[in-house]
Amino acid sequence: RRALRALVGRLVLELQRHVLDFAPIRYSILSTHECNTATLWRSSCRPLRLEGHTREVTGLAFFPEGDRALTWGYDGVIFVWDRASGKVLRRWRHSSTVWAARVMPDSSHVVARTAEGLHIWNAHSGRALQEIPIVASPGIQRSRFSAVGDVSLEVFPSGRRIITWGAMAGAEVWDLGTGTLQCVLHAHFGPISVA
Repeated sequence: RRALRALVGRLVLELQRHVLDFAPIRYSILSTHECNTATLWRSSCRPLRLEGHTREVTGLAFFPEGDRALTWGYDGVIFVWDRASGKVLRRWRHSSTVWAARVMPDSSHVVARTAEGLHIWNAHSGRALQEIPIVASPGIQRSRFSAVGDVSLEVFPSGRRIITWGAMAGAEVWDLGTGTLQCVLHAHFGPISVA
C-alpha cells in the first residue's frame, strides 16, 4: 500500500489535463502527455516513457490482465506496449485519427473507432478481422456527430456489442457479430462526456 501511495503521489504532481488508466492487478498507472508520449507509472520501478506517436496521444487503456497497454492518437496509430519493458509489441495504422479503442474482456481482440468506422483485430496475431463502416442501418436514425472527434467507446461484458458516445447528440450501440448499428440513444441535446 505504501508503494501504491507513493506512486499515486508522484503521478498527481505530473498530471494536469491528461488521460489516465489504472491496472489494479499490477499496480500500474498509464498517463498521456501533450508531447506525443505516454508514461507508464509502476509502484516498484521508475516511470517508463512510451514514445512512438508522431502527434498527441489522445487515449490509453490496459489489457484486462494488466500486462499490456494500448495508446492511440491523432497520428492514426494504435500501439500495444509491454508493461514490464515499455517495448512496442504491435502497431496498427489508420489514415485518420483514432478516437477511441478498447480491449475485449477476454483480451482476444482490440476494437477501435475512427472517422471511417469500427476496426477489429486479433490481439494475439495482430491480424485485421473486421472493418465496419459507419453507415445508417435501416430504420435507425444516426446520431449527429460534431466536426470534432472526442468519441469514447466501451465494450459490453459479453464482448458482442460496443457503445460509442461523445461528440455526438446520443450514444450508439453496435453489434460486432453482424456489424450493424443496433440502436441510437437520443436522450441528449449535446455531447456526452461520461457514460
